[in-house]
Amino acid sequence: MLSREAVGRRHLHVVYGLFAVIVVFYTICAVRFPMAFIWATYEDLIGEWAQVWSLVFAMIGSVMLARRRWRYRWFFAVLALACFYVVMEEISWGQRLIGFASPEYFRKQNLQNETNLHNFLTGPYNTALKAAISYGLAGGLVVYGLVVPLALRKGWRWARRLDSWGVAFAPFYLWPYFCLAAVLEVGWLRFNEGEIAEILIDFAMALTVVHYRITMAAAKAGAGKGTGGSPPSTAPAPVPQEGVDRSAAVRLALKFGQVALYVLLLSVGTTAAVYASGSGRQRIDNRIENGVEKFAGRYARYEQWETAAKLYH
Repeated sequence: MLSREAVGRRHLHVVYGLFAVIVVFYTICAVRFPMAFIWATYEDLIGEWAQVWSLVFAMIGSVMLARRRWRYRWFFAVLALACFYVVMEEISWGQRLIGFASPEYFRKQNLQNETNLHNFLTGPYNTALKAAISYGLAGGLVVYGLVVPLALRKGWRWARRLDSWGVAFAPFYLWPYFCLAAVLEVGWLRFNEGEIAEILIDFAMALTVVHYRITMAAAKAGAGKGTGGSPPSTAPAPVPQEGVDRSAAVRLALKFGQVALYVLLLSVGTTAAVYASGSGRQRIDNRIENGVEKFAGRYARYEQWETAAKLYH
């Protein structure tokens, strides 16, 4: 039987367990199963749909939180809009689902000939701008996911002031997701690890939203029991720390597991549905063929000749 302390930390076990599964899965695929690694990282395939569905969950939860009267309201309203924009950019505003041809302007100006905006600036090429964006994003991830949550945990004044302004930082226990994503985002390995970084970021944001929803509900319930009613709109919202009560910890653990399962099932299902269509099958087959060619060269660069040969069998 679990001790009271173990029950109160159950959500941490789930969070770190999911993190370990992601890291081990991608490591094994990269080393032993190159074709699976392609399916788990390349565009139009399972890895990219995992990014999309993680952001969809983050967006839905953010909309719910933005409807609440509390100091984080503006932050989650902005986050919901940001998630919507990124989701639409990831699916090229429906192009990856419907398969319509890119307008002429996008074919000429977009670096990947797709109907989206972010590939006007970055694409499958190493440029100074792309490197600057990657390093800037990596630094931002460390600050958002580790530095400020740690400062909040220690009660530093400048961090608590940011929190009082309604900036909802990630709970401290998610720091491995953000820090590993920051390392992978820089792309030192040149092994498409940036896609893994995006999966970690998007999934961590979905978990962050879940954390705020459940800890807010727990705080409201606690205030209601103590005062006989709901807390006022100006009541302090839960600071994102590890410390939650046993009931909230169990709810967090269950919800985290549900989100992970739904993201996996929806990602596999969406990939299968797109592949079942005529245009989708051709597009995905082209992606895989391109991936095989590129990754064979990457494995050869690391003198992994046997793994490179597997891609052609």
